[in-house]
Amino acid sequence: MGAKPNRSVPHPNASPERSPRLDRRQPDTGPDPKAVRLPQSRPLPQKLPARAPEPGQPMIPPPGSRPGRTVAFQTENLRGEPRTPTVVLVFCGLFFLGVVVLVMAPWWVRNYTITGKFVSTTLQVGASLYDGWHPGASGSSDENMEFSMQAMHRIVQEESMLANPGVGLVSTLEWRIDRRLHKEAWEWAIGNPSDALWLGMIKFRKTWSPVPQARELSNRWVRWWEALSYLLIVVLSALGLYRLRVDRKRWADGIWMALPCVYLAILHMVFVGSVRYRQPGVLVLCGLAGIGLASLWFNKDREGKDALGDARETEG
Repeated sequence: MGAKPNRSVPHPNASPERSPRLDRRQPDTGPDPKAVRLPQSRPLPQKLPARAPEPGQPMIPPPGSRPGRTVAFQTENLRGEPRTPTVVLVFCGLFFLGVVVLVMAPWWVRNYTITGKFVSTTLQVGASLYDGWHPGASGSSDENMEFSMQAMHRIVQEESMLANPGVGLVSTLEWRIDRRLHKEAWEWAIGNPSDALWLGMIKFRKTWSPVPQARELSNRWVRWWEALSYLLIVVLSALGLYRLRVDRKRWADGIWMALPCVYLAILHMVFVGSVRYRQPGVLVLCGLAGIGLASLWFNKDREGKDALGDARETEG
C-alpha cells in the first residue's frame, strides 16, 4: 500500500477549510487605529457645472439648465475670470465716438462757417495756453488776460504794415490771434524747459493743495472748510479703492473713477492751476468715497453683531 498523503500541509492553490469555530463573529469593537485608511471617493454632484469654454467660444450650459439664461458672449481668460469680448469693447468705443460727433457737429459747422477752418472747441485755446506759458507766468491766470489784448494790437499793427492789399488775410482776426498765441506759448516752453517744468509743479500745488491759495478766498473759515471736505473725500476714496482690491474687476472700475483726477492734474500742469479746476475730478471721487464709507459702516455693524453673539454665548 502506498503512503498516505500528509493532509497537515495544504496545497498552495487550495482554499483553506474554515472551522465552525472560526466562523463565529467576534463583537465589533470599532475601527482598528493601526489599520490603513483608504481615501473615500466623494459623491458626484447632482447638477454638473458649466464646462469652461475655449478662448473666444460661447459657454456651454450645464445639463438641466435653461439655455436662455446662458450668456452667449461671456468668455474667460487664462485665470478663469470673466472678461468682455473685444467686439463688445470696440462697439462701445464706436458708440461713444458717434455720440461725441453727433453732439459736436453743430458747433463744428458753425465754426467752419465763420472762420473757414476746422475749430474743434473754441478759439480761446491759444490764449489759455499762453496764460500758462509765457515770460513772467506765475501759474495763476493773469487778471482779465490783458496779454490777449496786447497780442491783438500787435498783430493788427504787423498786418497793417506787412499786408498786401491784393492778397486777403487768412481767416478771421480771432483765429489769427489764437494761432499766434498758441505758437508763441510753445516756442517759449521749448526754449525754457526748466521754467516750464517748475511752473508745472507750481500749478499742481495750486490745483491740488487742500487749502486754497487763491486770493479771492480770503475768509479763513471757507478755506478750512474746503480743506477738510476735500481731505475727507480723498481719504475715503483711497479707502474705497483699497477695499476693492479683492475683486479685480471692481478694482479696475475704481481705477477708472480715479483717472479723471490724473487727466486734470496733467492738463493743468500745462494750463493755469486753481482749486476750481479740480472739482470735476473730486465729484467723480465721491463714488469711491461712498464705497470707503460703506465699508467702514459694514465692518462696524459686523463687529457689533460678533460682539453680541459672543455675549449671548457667554450668558448661555
